[in-house]
Amino acid sequence: MAFLGLLVLGCNSRGSSGPGPGTNRPFKIHGIFARDANLTSTKDKASFQLTRNDTLFNLIAMTVDTFKIDTTAFTTYYRQSPPDFLRPGQSHSINLVYAPNSLNFTTSLSMPDTFSIAFPGLNPDHQNPGGQAVQLDWTGSANANGYLIYCYNDSALIDTAFFASTGVTQATIPQEAFRVGLNVIPGKYKVFVVALRDALFYYSGISFLIPSSYTVADTVYSSMVSGRIGSAFICKLDTIRVP
Repeated sequence: MAFLGLLVLGCNSRGSSGPGPGTNRPFKIHGIFARDANLTSTKDKASFQLTRNDTLFNLIAMTVDTFKIDTTAFTTYYRQSPPDFLRPGQSHSINLVYAPNSLNFTTSLSMPDTFSIAFPGLNPDHQNPGGQAVQLDWTGSANANGYLIYCYNDSALIDTAFFASTGVTQATIPQEAFRVGLNVIPGKYKVFVVALRDALFYYSGISFLIPSSYTVADTVYSSMVSGRIGSAFICKLDTIRVP
């Protein structure tokens, strides 16, 4: 899988270059559902942006299952728990309603399921002398069609992110993740895997880096709605210590 932070959604018009949202223009939506196992009271987030004729649009009534998604000051449709409203491994429904266009659009997206990670080549204390490459295993996540691996050191401001394809449950964190040039950087490195389905977008409070080279293609959901909706489950992180 050639290819990164929970939920953002956008909408753009098609077939027109004129200004403003227009009256009968189709919508474009981009966004993400995200559940983060590392959080407590705000595990779930849904974040969407809609555009029409390349103009932000916030007059649609949007719901995820039975929960209303409200717009923010930045014209983003956004909701976060509590209460938790995303069910890992299950399907969720998105509904868009805009009466002036007789729009009543519904689609669904499956959430990746829960999973965990391990470092089979390290001792139980997860010490990594010399900052060597580390094997990373994970248990696999139902409904995921790709994974993002993220390793970072808060103190040294070092981070490494890369993708793995669907069906893969093992990767190698390269030694470069623990170094600046040839110099090994000691400290605690946090590592987690993001199971994704269809797309990743940035959202408020995202805890991982999406590589700058990552792009995602739009799909046509209906004659009135195109774009891309994704989902992600962020596993419980683990740590590696470089002495």
